[in-house]
Amino acid sequence: MGSERVGRFYDRHAPIYDLTRRFFLPGRRRAVDLLEIRPWHRVIEFGCGTGTNLARIVAAGAADVVGVDLAPAMLREAARKVPAARLVEADMARVELGHVADRVLFSYTLSLLDDWEAALDNARRHLAPDGVCVVVDFQPLRGSARAANRLARAWFRRFHVRTDLPLADAIAARFARVHVESPRWGYATIVRGAARL
Repeated sequence: MGSERVGRFYDRHAPIYDLTRRFFLPGRRRAVDLLEIRPWHRVIEFGCGTGTNLARIVAAGAADVVGVDLAPAMLREAARKVPAARLVEADMARVELGHVADRVLFSYTLSLLDDWEAALDNARRHLAPDGVCVVVDFQPLRGSARAANRLARAWFRRFHVRTDLPLADAIAARFARVHVESPRWGYATIVRGAARL
């Protein structure tokens, strides 16, 4: 899905986003935990939406918190929720923030993008040499839930979401150390990439 269409779609959904997404976006709290934030860390969330994760990042004690998103209405919600965060309206694949971060987060955002690898590359450029990137996003259902994959794909297409991104491989190609977790029947995957061993 093109970046502009993503922005327009989520602008329309901003007023109801938190109410409707809380039940089917598992692993977000765990993804923030895997960032292992320390008080001196600078953190960027690419695709910050309404700021749910930013609030957790600020609460974890990060020194500097930046959220990037294309949808102005989502950023307005984030500004109300997390006044301590600096918010930037931009395409996460092309934004240049002018500084590097110790931690980078993508939470259910790469699956929305046609150029998702460009967004991941841009985040890697914004990451310090010893930084950590965590991605939580959709993947195909596994195990006993696998039979529902066709229905799940049809549902997610309504929201312009893909469930087939090779996220673990993409992180492994860009980072020295990779850790993968799959909460809830394989419905989502969390991938942590550390720049150094």
